[in-house]
Amino acid sequence: MKKLFPFIVIILFATACNNESHEHHTTTEVPKTQADTLLKEVIEGHDEAMAAQMTKMKAAKEKVSHAIDSLEKLSGAAASALKTQLNAALLKLNDADAAMNKWMEDFNYDSAKNNIEERVKYLAEEKLKVGNVKNMIFESLGKTDSLINTFKR
Repeated sequence: MKKLFPFIVIILFATACNNESHEHHTTTEVPKTQADTLLKEVIEGHDEAMAAQMTKMKAAKEKVSHAIDSLEKLSGAAASALKTQLNAALLKLNDADAAMNKWMEDFNYDSAKNNIEERVKYLAEEKLKVGNVKNMIFESLGKTDSLINTFKR
């Protein structure tokens, strides 16, 4: 059940984003207010991070796990050092994945809709948070790719 939970959250979030009762702005619509602009930027940040998370992170985790398994058969300082780096990369991938899931769980699409100043403040904070999560995802993927390429040599 715990392994299904992130997927359920993703489906619920995606469904909520497509729900017509929300005033969701697509990327082709021109935002009318600062809050609309911020919401659009938050959603775009989420979408970029989510696309990477869904398509690349699982593959990266599998590659790292496979590389770690391969190194189990080898001994020596070089194999040990590379295994340590791969374990650290896997930890960063898992942390980035967990950060995205936590952000999605905590994000409140309708927060402070009746108080524009509070909504702008909330969305500005969420833009920073989702940007940090997106950076975590892309940095962990970049470092993993680099490490896997080193492993292949």
